[in-house]
Amino acid sequence: MRWDPQTRDLLETVRFNREGWGICQVGDRIVTSDGSSELVWRDSRSLQPLGIIKVRLAGQRLDGLNDLDWSAGRIWANIWTRHYLAGIDPASGEVTDVVDARAVRERFPGDPDAVMNGIAALPAPGEFLLTGKRWRFLHHVRLTESRPRDRRP
Repeated sequence: MRWDPQTRDLLETVRFNREGWGICQVGDRIVTSDGSSELVWRDSRSLQPLGIIKVRLAGQRLDGLNDLDWSAGRIWANIWTRHYLAGIDPASGEVTDVVDARAVRERFPGDPDAVMNGIAALPAPGEFLLTGKRWRFLHHVRLTESRPRDRRP
């Protein structure tokens, strides 16, 4: 779409060949999601498809790719109806980072419709804003390395 900057009138629309769930800019291109396991590279001006990223986690398709953002050389996606984020290598489509976001989700006990539905990378490395359907607040999170699991019996 193109808007008149003074009047905000719509001047032009662009045909889009899939559902629009998430979008982010990676360099001079755009990446979009549609809830499937595929991300689409697009021209930033026309939104015409340029290629497909087939996203895999441990060799298996990762469906539910939702909102997207770009940070630290990764495409970050929240996964629809699940409580985690995926850091995706744009060259291979492999999920290289999985972030457990249950601690944020647990702030909404008893509401099955209060699902994570938005991610925005902040300038500081490893920091994001998370939001969701029926969430009243944005949550500022900072990613840290996993803690070793207690291996006691």
